[in-house]
Formats: sequence, structure tokens, C-alpha cells
Amino acid sequence: MFGRSRTPWTVLLSPLSIMSTLGYVAWRGPTPQSTAWAEVQAVGDQGVETWTLEANVARADLNLRVGSLPPGVLLQARTTSTTDGSLRVSDRGDSSRVSLRSHRWQSGGVHVLPGRREAWNMHVTNTLPLRLRLSTAFAEGELNFQTTEVTGVDHEGAFNDFTLHLGEPRADTRLNLEGAFNKLELVVPADTPVRVSSDGFINVVDRRPNGRALNGPTYRVHSDGAFNRVVIRSE
Repeated sequence: MFGRSRTPWTVLLSPLSIMSTLGYVAWRGPTPQSTAWAEVQAVGDQGVETWTLEANVARADLNLRVGSLPPGVLLQARTTSTTDGSLRVSDRGDSSRVSLRSHRWQSGGVHVLPGRREAWNMHVTNTLPLRLRLSTAFAEGELNFQTTEVTGVDHEGAFNDFTLHLGEPRADTRLNLEGAFNKLELVVPADTPVRVSSDGFINVVDRRPNGRALNGPTYRVHSDGAFNRVVIRSE
């Protein structure tokens, strides 16, 4: 079929794009019902100075805001997840780790089950710096960390679409994106420099026109995988 083409590999892009789009539409499903919400929260030990937020979910909507929470509370959330123990807290020294886990994510693998998408509407504390680690599939949402310090971001998975709002970094900060068919829209203040590098196959980066001319603490984004898109914009 591709024997007469001078560049056979380019002919494969069209069916791959169609397959990825149809796969996403097929598995996305309807939005969760608002009547199924449950309240959960994560409380850290006294003396915690930093913390990590981990999410291991599939077919989920994640929406997050930073705000003022009671002393010791790291996260408050409303969720449609019905899994016992889907929110766990572990402490080690002066650091805490808060883990969100979906019943569609077991033993590090994705189990895409029928039914409605899960939803997590979260508020996190604005008093402690945090690190964000996402391991997701067919997930989307808006993550707004504009008013708190984020020390790093690691995101791996496939078929995800996230908008990430960050404030001015206090030091050079790494953001790692790994996987396939992901879109990450990074929103930062206008005077914040962002440097982007990529490895893999057809990873697209949309940069701001004046991004290369800015100086100071920098967000360093690295995209590794295939068919990922990173969009950088200011507000």
C-alpha cells in the first residue's frame, strides 16, 4: 500500500491520528453525575514543611485550586470515586505524600472499565511548597497552582489533556512530560521564562513570541514520547 510512496512513514500519520481521536472519544464517556459526590481530605503530621501530590487515575476529570485550608490540612476534595482508600497520606520526616488512586488503576497498570468518568474537585493548601506527580490515562482538567510554590512536575501517561497554571518560580524548576498523545498547556506570568526541549517522535511545542528573551528563574519543560503537544502562554 505504501510501496510507491517516497516517504512511507508520513502516510502512517493519518491513520494514527484517526485512531487516537476515535480511541479518546470512545473511552471518554459521559460526565459524572453531580449527585454522587463524597467529601475527603488529607491531613499531614505536625512539622511538615513540604509535600507531594500524586495522582494515579484513568478516565478522570481533575480540577484543582489553591486556597486557605485549616492548619495541618493539605488537601480537601469532592470526588465521585467509590473506591475505599482512594486517598492516602504517608509521612516521612518533614515531608508528606498524598496519593489519589482510581479503581481503574491497579498495580501500576490501567484497567479501563465501563461506566462514567470519575471526577476530583480539589483545594490544596497555599502555605507549603509541593511537588506534583501524575500518572494518568484519558484524563483531563485544570490545575491551578498560581499562588503556591511548585518545586517540580512529573507527568506520564497517554491521551491526557491538562491546563497547568503556575506562578513565578523561586528557582529553576523541572517539568517532565512522558508518554504519547498528551496535551499540556502551561500558563505562567508574562515575565516568566520557559525553556522547552523534546525527545521522541513528532512532539510539537507552541512557544510565546518573546519567551527566549526573558531572564531569571526558569521553568524547564522536557517532553519525551510521541505525538505530544506543549503549549506555552501567559496571562
